[in-house]
Amino acid sequence: MHAKAIYLFILLLLCACAPAATPTERPAATSSTDLPSAILERATSTWTPAIFPPDTLTPSNTARPAATPKPSRTPRPTATATETEPPTATPTPTPLVLSPEEASSVRPEDVLEEILVAGGAGGYGRCWQDDPPPPHVELVSYPGTGDYELLTPVEIKSCGWQAGEQVSIRVLYPDGRELLDDKTSIAAGEESYGGFNFTFMPTLDDPPGDYAFFFSGSSGESGMSIHFSGPEGAHLYWLGDGRLMLHAFAPNEAVRLFVYDWADFLAWQEVQVGADGRLDMFTTYTDKRLAAVGDQSGESEVINLNQGSVNHSEVKERWPSECSIILHPCRNTLAQRLVCRRYTSVCGGSDPAIIYSKPNLSGVPIGSLAMGESVYVTGGPVCNNHMSWWKIEFRSDEGWMTGWVSEGSRADGYFLCPSE
Repeated sequence: MHAKAIYLFILLLLCACAPAATPTERPAATSSTDLPSAILERATSTWTPAIFPPDTLTPSNTARPAATPKPSRTPRPTATATETEPPTATPTPTPLVLSPEEASSVRPEDVLEEILVAGGAGGYGRCWQDDPPPPHVELVSYPGTGDYELLTPVEIKSCGWQAGEQVSIRVLYPDGRELLDDKTSIAAGEESYGGFNFTFMPTLDDPPGDYAFFFSGSSGESGMSIHFSGPEGAHLYWLGDGRLMLHAFAPNEAVRLFVYDWADFLAWQEVQVGADGRLDMFTTYTDKRLAAVGDQSGESEVINLNQGSVNHSEVKERWPSECSIILHPCRNTLAQRLVCRRYTSVCGGSDPAIIYSKPNLSGVPIGSLAMGESVYVTGGPVCNNHMSWWKIEFRSDEGWMTGWVSEGSRADGYFLCPSE
């Protein structure tokens, strides 16, 4: 059966390779005797299948061994979306501004329409030809007592130097730190004669105590000491470049800021300090006077607003004033007739009028005024003991001093009267 199949296969192969016969030349049928002997021999021989080793046979019904699976790759961890939202930038709070656009021009009824405050230094801050060598210094800042609060500028006049002389300045702080500076003495015939003015202001971060000032040059040396104490009570500070600071008011206190054009009321604006009693803010007003009045802390000094920066070498004036800008009618007493920053004279009551260290009868008597004596009012009024008290400057055996006197009482009449 196998030989016959092979024979037929070879026959078909030969037919396929032979040239195709034309219809007119159809070949005669070939007998088996006409085949080549090799083919006949192969066709008639017995076919023996090839023998393969048993271990090389793979039965058709036997499944091939499964391929060894490749190690599975550990999938990368999928990034887990966090529910926390990205932090947002904290908005910068808009600084509070005292400006004509924000302030009101309607004057409150309890505020003075006009105020009087101390003026400029005048000519006493210069060196003159009667200030010859040796070098010497003099404190020219108001009030000239040598005792100031921190963040208060002081001005020292230094005279007796040669014209154009280079002078070294050393400021010794209470904690041992030093500030070094230098000045050139102004030549004769200019703004000053053989001298200069030096301005200094410690910050609120500087220590209270005695500050020593040393001036040295080829003509010699001079110096002085000034005491700076920590601020007492509520304050309004002008820091230059439009910056204001309200300091030491009551926590979260409402404060009214009053703007005066030299002496005349201009505008006012209410603000609120923080829980620490402080507020940093700005103002667009320049060359004006400004006062702060807290609902609980009362009044601060009247300060001047000037253009420029405040630092150790350039300090704009800050003239303190204890004159109230708020009307303080005292109950159960005489009507107030005195005006701050004006003169008054003794016109009645006890002779002499007693000057006290505080604005009440519990203060220590520190002086007296004779009948008709005239004094300058620097502060007030303050209501105590059913009387209006005013702060005055007076001359004593120890020099110029300040104290408090009563304007009068209903029982005894007026002690002080306005000077003409």
